[in-house]
Amino acid sequence: EVFAGLGKGLTISMKIEIRKLVLLSYLYMLIPIGLFFLGWLKPVIGILCMLFLSAGFIVFFWQDYKEDRESYYLSYLQIGICIAGIGLFVWLSGAGGFFVQTGDNQGRNAVFRDLIDYSWPVRYTEGNDMSLVYYFTHWLVPALGAKCLGLKTGWVTGNILLVLWVFAGIVLSALLIIHLTKAYKSVSKTVMVIGFIALWSGMNYVGHAFSTSLGFSSGPFNLSSNEGWLDYWRNGFDCSYLYRSNMDALSQVYNQTIIPWIAVPLFLENKKIKNMAFVGLSIHPYPPIPFVGIIMIADAYALSEGSKEWKHNKAEEFTFN
Repeated sequence: EVFAGLGKGLTISMKIEIRKLVLLSYLYMLIPIGLFFLGWLKPVIGILCMLFLSAGFIVFFWQDYKEDRESYYLSYLQIGICIAGIGLFVWLSGAGGFFVQTGDNQGRNAVFRDLIDYSWPVRYTEGNDMSLVYYFTHWLVPALGAKCLGLKTGWVTGNILLVLWVFAGIVLSALLIIHLTKAYKSVSKTVMVIGFIALWSGMNYVGHAFSTSLGFSSGPFNLSSNEGWLDYWRNGFDCSYLYRSNMDALSQVYNQTIIPWIAVPLFLENKKIKNMAFVGLSIHPYPPIPFVGIIMIADAYALSEGSKEWKHNKAEEFTFN
């Protein structure tokens, strides 16, 4: 706790150090990957992968953040807004089953329960000998916590830990966005960031109105989220396209959603081409499709920066000659 000047008076504030925020954000992404290495791979291979992952992160973090002393302050009012807003967002999403859940959660709940109840790697030996194969990395930390605290209350404990894990990830994303947008300068800007995270969506009503009039939509125009405004079939092929809102993404595909929300501001905070591979590989075990999108954005940035560097070098060469 420190005293920082906000407006005309002194308000009790909390100092947010960027180096520590970045460290926690990367650990949020990397710890579950480490658990997968140790829980799913043969011990020698898993330990080697852990060592390579740890060494890569240590070198990257040491080079880029060793001397970083940047920070910002949030008043306790702003902190309260972040906690209350994000807490409400997570609760309404149905995370952990403490509010109404959407249909996609039936399958995700089954995956999470098996990660708690079965030994790792999860194998189903009754009947056909099969294994659990899915991008389940997001659940590994709360599932391990539930295992350690006992199977009798494993499901309830696991869901409580899952809610806390989801909440922590969105808080890290929000703090990174607040840093990038300098929203710490006023309460209103902080409110805008939290509102942006919870309410962001496409203009689905407009899209659905057009697609319905053109016969491209499989469902009627109504007052729902209208996110499937290009859900249609043509010549027996599914040509649907879905633009999810942030609320829908958190409600239905949260295991693929939170890591990109953290990774994008991390990339924007430190836009060095040499770090893109590490950031991209940190995303890959979570969401395959967002991984492809983020890599395309990173590649476009790398080409742009490379082009600028090439033009600069050519200009220097021309001037020298």
